[in-house]
Amino acid sequence: MLIHQGASPCASPGRSPYQRKLSFKSPVSNWTEEEVQNWLKKKKLVDLCNTLEDLEGSHLEKMYDDYCRDPKEFKHEMRSDYQMTAKMCLKFIVALEKLIDHN
Repeated sequence: MLIHQGASPCASPGRSPYQRKLSFKSPVSNWTEEEVQNWLKKKKLVDLCNTLEDLEGSHLEKMYDDYCRDPKEFKHEMRSDYQMTAKMCLKFIVALEKLIDHN
């Protein structure tokens, strides 16, 4: 069981990220690859469409969970595994946070 210590970008006031994850279920988890691609385009992340072409909504949720667990490692992996620039990585993270936190 993973329990976070200290502030996290994913923690809601009064709840740890782990508690938030337990209560987290959004329509994003049901998104198809096409819906993910449409979201990327809507958020002006077109440059990521080819890189993230096989992702479904459940993958976005997993990516968000990974970001919550270790933001620094997540950014490193996104930059190395997906060849994202620092700016593109930041834009993706901001869009992902808004998507998940508002569903």
